[in-house]
Amino acid sequence: MTSVQDLVQELLNKCYRESVRVADLLELAKAVAAKYKLQDFEKWVDRERKGYGKNDLDALPEYRWVESTTKILSPGSVPAQIDLEEPQKVPVFKPMMEIEYIKRWPEKSGSERWGQETYKVSEAQYEPLFRAVIDKIFNTVKRLHDQNTNAGTGSVNVVRSKGVVVNTGQQTGNQIDVSIASLRETDNEKVAEAFEAIKNEIATGREFTQENQTEILQMLNLLASQAALPQQQRQRGIIKPMLTDLATALSAGGGAAEIWNTAGPIIKGFLGM
Repeated sequence: MTSVQDLVQELLNKCYRESVRVADLLELAKAVAAKYKLQDFEKWVDRERKGYGKNDLDALPEYRWVESTTKILSPGSVPAQIDLEEPQKVPVFKPMMEIEYIKRWPEKSGSERWGQETYKVSEAQYEPLFRAVIDKIFNTVKRLHDQNTNAGTGSVNVVRSKGVVVNTGQQTGNQIDVSIASLRETDNEKVAEAFEAIKNEIATGREFTQENQTEILQMLNLLASQAALPQQQRQRGIIKPMLTDLATALSAGGGAAEIWNTAGPIIKGFLGM
């Protein structure tokens, strides 16, 4: 079982890794907040994970107002756009996982609606938001770590850059198991078996590096968690590119690629893709 100190160290070490996903940091931050009963921090983490209410502007942090220089006149497959004379500040209400996926598909950019207008937002324009969230996670957990160290509860090595690689495969695998169990409880046995077959193949670690193994399990975890949600709550904007990324990653392994050929269509069909 992962100790509280291990969880804190994992979170601190991950914060400033180049390839870090903010959504993954928020998952770890929620676990730390729950263990230490940091109610305000946990409430903030939940809002970042799930998104902010559009009728609650007072709760929206300043960093979630981003600049846009382009207005979208007719949202659609080929939207008309105009450049603004002055940058327009627009609020971002979306869940972090949805915002962050623009990093993997930067050519698509993002869009934010404010009032009756829709604005285009690029990855670079979202970047201050990402950095603000990472900084708040790091600073909050670092203070917690320092307090515990001063109290004689031990210490952790903090790395604010590349350097420490932490294997999160076991924790992520446990999260996937929860989603699989939920699918079985709702009589979606074939879908549960498809996720389980992929997870078991990846968990052997025979065809992938530790880093690739962890990344694939994280993608599988996000997809499984989406599959376990009611259909109306799923985020299609995340699911489609995630399926593409997972298929690409699994194609590098012989056994994993074969399993995906069978399990992939089941998962795609269930998710409506």
